[in-house]
Amino acid sequence: MIAGCNCFGSGSKSYGTSRERANRAIRIDLRGALTIMVTIVSSHQTDFAGTPSKIAGGPLYKNILAIIDSASVSAITKQCIKDVADLAKDESSLKSSIKLAVSRGRFLGSEWCQINSSDVWAACDAYSFTEKVWIDAAHKDMECELYIKFCIGKTGAVVLIVSFHPPRQRH
Repeated sequence: MIAGCNCFGSGSKSYGTSRERANRAIRIDLRGALTIMVTIVSSHQTDFAGTPSKIAGGPLYKNILAIIDSASVSAITKQCIKDVADLAKDESSLKSSIKLAVSRGRFLGSEWCQINSSDVWAACDAYSFTEKVWIDAAHKDMECELYIKFCIGKTGAVVLIVSFHPPRQRH
């Protein structure tokens, strides 16, 4: 029996195997008013459709240049943390990259992004831009196209980077 659910009766009656009971519970939940609680970590919180989707208008974070110097910056997805490490970026250089992307890059759009878990979401602005990056194979800095996707956190004190990578890794 599912905790808190009396849809299969109680007592010693048999209502099928445990798998059959679980399948019935899923069907009942999906037919009824299923409510899924989500956490939105971005300051933009309106018009969430429940799936990765584009957000009309934008950019959402027109004030990013005004707050970036006083905000803390953090990569928040597993892939982004890896990509930031591969690019040898620290917080100061991430701030510089955001400034460059917003001031000289190309705005690609705003979208809802899922963050490492099915119930955590952020409304993000995405940009492409070029920046000098150290290339080990060439033993020098070279201009590289990069993509960045970020949001301002709920309090406005943190900038959360969801994605930061060269185009060959775009997903």
